[in-house]
Amino acid sequence: MAKTDTQTIARLLREYAQRTSLRGGNPYRAKAYFTAADALAALSQPLDRIIASGTLTEIPGIGHAIADIVTKLHQAGSHPSLEKLRKEVPESVLELFAIPGIRPDKILKLHQELGISSLAALEEAAKQDRIRKVKGLGASLQTKILQNLSIARSGETELHLHKAAALLEHAIATVKQQHPEYSHVEIGVTSAEVASLSQVSRLLPKPTGGQRVKSHPAGCNSP
Repeated sequence: MAKTDTQTIARLLREYAQRTSLRGGNPYRAKAYFTAADALAALSQPLDRIIASGTLTEIPGIGHAIADIVTKLHQAGSHPSLEKLRKEVPESVLELFAIPGIRPDKILKLHQELGISSLAALEEAAKQDRIRKVKGLGASLQTKILQNLSIARSGETELHLHKAAALLEHAIATVKQQHPEYSHVEIGVTSAEVASLSQVSRLLPKPTGGQRVKSHPAGCNSP
């Protein structure tokens, strides 16, 4: 059976985070999944090699509990707890997380009170003035939704710049950890360029002079 690739696992961890946040409770648990997802997306080594060497927990942001989930996702492509979470709300509801400034509890209320389960349904409800009338949602949320729908649609295919910058920082830290002999590490792409990619650049160590390393986007050859 083919193992699940790293970027797919990162996506599944983000789904974990979103579904966990919809449940309420400790917000730091969902944040931990997001952090682990970003860490995996920035890996410069094959995940199967890291798992085999038992060093998964050495990756910043990945503790023993999440490492166990990552290992199961890598082996089977899913996890019992994720499948349980998937029964609670449809996958399309997660589209609403793309809208900036809307908390998970509001997303859940939109789904439960108005049956909204997609960006298209959300836009229709906002334009029909249905959100304003629901207690706990209101006019301000409806206005925010109408203002930010265009941002949500652009975010369906691109990473936000702040997340891209965070991933670049993690990539640099990873190379420094794996190659302590390098005195300086540079990233050969900007945050904006990374934001146009579906994943973080694949790091290609290239010593030049004083052991300087530069990374290149996935699919590009080093000069």
